Amino acid sequence: MRTIKFGMHIFNGDFERARRSTLLAEELGYHLISFDDHLLPAKTPGARIPQFECYTMLAWMASITRRVRLVPTVGCMSFRNPALLAKMFTTLDYISGGRITVGVGAGWLRSEYEAYGFPYPSTGERIAQLGEGVKVMKAMWTQLEPSFSGRYFHVEKAVNLPPPLQKPHPPIMVGGTDLRTLRIIAQDANMMSFFTHTLTVAELKRRLALMREMAAQAGRNADEIEISAMVKVYPAETAGESAAVAARVAREITTGNFKPQLPDAEAARNAPALLIGTVDEIKRGIRARCEELGCSSFNLILPSDEFAAIFAKRIMPEFTG
Repeated sequence: MRTIKFGMHIFNGDFERARRSTLLAEELGYHLISFDDHLLPAKTPGARIPQFECYTMLAWMASITRRVRLVPTVGCMSFRNPALLAKMFTTLDYISGGRITVGVGAGWLRSEYEAYGFPYPSTGERIAQLGEGVKVMKAMWTQLEPSFSGRYFHVEKAVNLPPPLQKPHPPIMVGGTDLRTLRIIAQDANMMSFFTHTLTVAELKRRLALMREMAAQAGRNADEIEISAMVKVYPAETAGESAAVAARVAREITTGNFKPQLPDAEAARNAPALLIGTVDEIKRGIRARCEELGCSSFNLILPSDEFAAIFAKRIMPEFTG
């Protein structure tokens, strides 16, 4: 059985808050810190809100920490050539002393593609690019003279020296629950990350089972693929407050068209990417995801540094010892 680990997602847009949270995560014993790879704010497209670039921020975070692991959640394959990305992750591996995890995904926020002049292919094409990009990066990290020729990417003797510190390469975490993404995870990833409000636990469980079947078909031990849940935490002090928070969250979680995704408070409580309630309720939610989905890593979007400390002191020890 894997050790249960907890990460702390660092808020994008406020540099001093990011500094405080990063150092706090290190001090409180969180296993990892993460930072999003968005060029524009995902929740409020068109708003003039500060947004920092992911990989330069991760380099800075690595320089002011000594223990905590670092991961982009998740890096958009569309924004950077994967051969260059492999060099960037190699450099981050050295800056951090071997603490980088390679978090990548297919990208989804159309407004930032259009604003920054990136083509916005279909979902299928973006996922196919992700799959090729992961193979390019693995070649860059494990071959002396890496070469790859695919539909979207091509490299020829793209030497990557020095190689990464972590062997055979830094762990690869792919984010997404689309069946095509799950095939990429099954073939090439070390970790699968989900952040979904729309899938039920039963449907997500079914998809994870399919991913494990695809891993076995690819000749891999499916148990070696770690399941990581990215979850947003909504704490409450009492049962009454918990019920009110669940009802509010159900109203607030919307689609890209700002239509509600969740029908009621119970659906909000059961959404795989949400943890709502008192300390005891949050503990039960974590335990349920471990047992039902096989999660062993939780990347937490927390409401404040104050609650990050509460979580570390009152919840984390029950799972980490």
